[in-house]
Amino acid sequence: MHQHVLPGPDYTGGKDSAPLAVLDMLRYYTAQHALPFCDHKPPTPQDTAWTSLYHQLTGR
Repeated sequence: MHQHVLPGPDYTGGKDSAPLAVLDMLRYYTAQHALPFCDHKPPTPQDTAWTSLYHQLTGR
């Protein structure tokens, strides 16, 4: 599913982030990020921002 918003401070705020939100995002991307989008369109800038955040947080 394409993302419609950029990652906000709950995910990128460091010590001010929301740990449960970050863990939910990591769980989702661990399970889903390698799957193609069902509409077969390329990633949006928002999709790319979330993927970059995932890679930044996991070191992958």
